[in-house]
Amino acid sequence: MSSRRSKGPDAGRGRSRRGLLVVCVIAALVIVGAGVATAIVLLGRGSSSEGARATDTPSEQEIAAGEQEAQEELDAWIADYLARSDVRETLDASTAGLTEADAYEAFAARGFDAASVVTTYEADGSYHEERAISASLAARHPAYTLTYASASGEYWVVACYGDCFTAMPLSRNMTEGKVTTTLSEQETVISYDSESNTLYRLVPPSDELTVHVVESVSASYLDSLSAEEVSAL
Repeated sequence: MSSRRSKGPDAGRGRSRRGLLVVCVIAALVIVGAGVATAIVLLGRGSSSEGARATDTPSEQEIAAGEQEAQEELDAWIADYLARSDVRETLDASTAGLTEADAYEAFAARGFDAASVVTTYEADGSYHEERAISASLAARHPAYTLTYASASGEYWVVACYGDCFTAMPLSRNMTEGKVTTTLSEQETVISYDSESNTLYRLVPPSDELTVHVVESVSASYLDSLSAEEVSAL
């Protein structure tokens, strides 16, 4: 599951951004953050040449080394996460994802502002900058997300991976010492690996993610939860 980097004139697009889109995205950000920290350290060191200042920007080689280190750490985390998960089903993301029109309707039916739903991957696994979806497009995507502020003041990442809706409380999951948690309508969640363009329906490792099964991931349900109830998840 090593990372592949696109080459040629479109090197900034395609599969150059590999990631495992999972509902425990905070854990993934910790790994990515390690790479960012490496880049910051390199920036602080500056050039090793005589007379260089500490504020000098890193060389292309140093930036590439920092990015490579971050990618290797992310690849290792992805492999470990999948190995320790109870994978129930693997799906071809090119056909298993909802169309934009269906996703728009599904989010709206749950009480969310569907116009705020965004996607970052095409059906073939290629990456693109975040953009809002359309209620009339038949294009498929493996994952859709939006950020929702509930009545208690909690911010949630509401996501649809394949046909699985989840909601992750951001501030609660940033609390030190707590295992990342998410709400789901079933005991399994779906993770997406852009490298293989595969959706995995799985039960995640308990030390990575706690899944709370609810009847419906909807705006009304999230609004019904008090700050104390969210904190206790």
